[in-house]
Amino acid sequence: IETKLCALFPLHHERIRLRLLAEWARPAFKPQPLEIIREYFGEKYALYFTWAGFYMTMGWLPALLGLILFSTQIYTYEEYQTFENPFVAIYGFFICVWATLFASLWKSLENTRKYEWDTLEFENQEEKTEEFKNNPMTEKIEDDNGEVVDYEFDDGEWFPWPTGRARYQVMSYAVVMVMNVLVVLSSLFIWEVVAQPMMKPNEVLVGAVVCGLLSMAVTVFVDSAMDGVPEFGMEGWMSDLIAQENWETPTTQEDSMILKTFYYKIFNKYFMLFWVAFFANHFTLFVDEAPCPDWQCMPVLQVVFVVKVVGGMLYIMIQTYLFPIISKALNASGDDGTKVSKTQMEEQFEWPAASAIAQNYKVMVYQFGYVAMFSVAFPIVPLVCSLYNLLELRSRAFRLLTGCKRPAYQCAADIGAYQQLIEILTALSVITNASILGFTSHGYYFYFPEMTSVQRVWVTVIVEHITFLVKLFLEGVIPTEPQDARLAWDVQQRKKRGQLSKWNISEFKEEGK
Repeated sequence: IETKLCALFPLHHERIRLRLLAEWARPAFKPQPLEIIREYFGEKYALYFTWAGFYMTMGWLPALLGLILFSTQIYTYEEYQTFENPFVAIYGFFICVWATLFASLWKSLENTRKYEWDTLEFENQEEKTEEFKNNPMTEKIEDDNGEVVDYEFDDGEWFPWPTGRARYQVMSYAVVMVMNVLVVLSSLFIWEVVAQPMMKPNEVLVGAVVCGLLSMAVTVFVDSAMDGVPEFGMEGWMSDLIAQENWETPTTQEDSMILKTFYYKIFNKYFMLFWVAFFANHFTLFVDEAPCPDWQCMPVLQVVFVVKVVGGMLYIMIQTYLFPIISKALNASGDDGTKVSKTQMEEQFEWPAASAIAQNYKVMVYQFGYVAMFSVAFPIVPLVCSLYNLLELRSRAFRLLTGCKRPAYQCAADIGAYQQLIEILTALSVITNASILGFTSHGYYFYFPEMTSVQRVWVTVIVEHITFLVKLFLEGVIPTEPQDARLAWDVQQRKKRGQLSKWNISEFKEEGK
């Protein structure tokens, strides 16, 4: 009898699955049972949901203050004939402080989890992947008996000619650069040739909406090409490029993917907003001039910002809920419709694999970028993001428990290179908020109504520098090393070593015993 191994995956444990559904997926406001999640899925999933819950909790601060500010903007609209008012500048400063607090407090919580879950040495102990070991480019290190004891791959040199892994990284950077050029040219064409001619003074809504929608279409196209569309079994170019770089462990490979993805996503997600906010009045490419109507870019920025954020959320919902239905319908096109009784194993075999954790972080991290860098333009957006996150967090948990194969155990010590991305976006938020208030809007004129154009530049620079100093101060005073968690971990390690010593396992005996 011919046998065939179709899949290898752990089945859901029905009792724990039902408990997680009752205590985690269904209640909207109940704290997440992170210890149960860790035991069921592993530290990597538990760490993601810890981060997502922390971000969602912190997100209510700019959401509620943004709602208050938006209410004042509506109230003062008749007086100023614009959504700008004196409180916008205060909100911009608050957003920068909030982003800094989020990044610093998360590092403290992340380090606490390292001690509580004993993952401090995980990355040093992580095993090399089979793909790395079996790659023809990997060098096998043998002992005197000819046994393979280790595997190595040369990181290479960048100059004068790339060698080793650096050669393949150059290929990745080249593709990223080409995609960035494509995004820039497409965005400029959309603005100068399509959207800007549709705008007139006090009539920017239609043109700005078209600009936002077309920009979002470019974003979706580039993301689909580079990241793939897992729901239809399509892998992105970036996966192939990173695979060629031949990284040793899953963590180093994932970090490389995260960083290189960021190098094109920062253009793909935010370039149009940067262009409208800071450059549209000063530069052109396809036409002689294409400034904002009456040289006022703030109304255009507000509309484009809302369209890109809300449109991006709608696309993610379509990708998450509609694409799997379409994919399942296409795959079942040859089915005769006969219903067959299936075992639990057979049912879960047909479920799709859970999406990679790195993909889950990606959505919220880049949403954080929108909130931190541009929510001063339209302060109600953080509230929309918070409501979306509240729905998405629980629905993601529900899908993981009822519609996906149970993923194999995965460990992680931290959120990887996403921490670097958050810190970069936090630093950029200081520049964007100060510049939007100083150059795109008239926020500082409420406090200095008589200032000249030169003084306006100086005020913007001074505010930006002061905000940076506050950022550095907060990063310095907020402790990122949790002393209580470290002391508890030290006690736990001493107990463990003592117990192992009693069992005569000499390599774990404490010194002097």
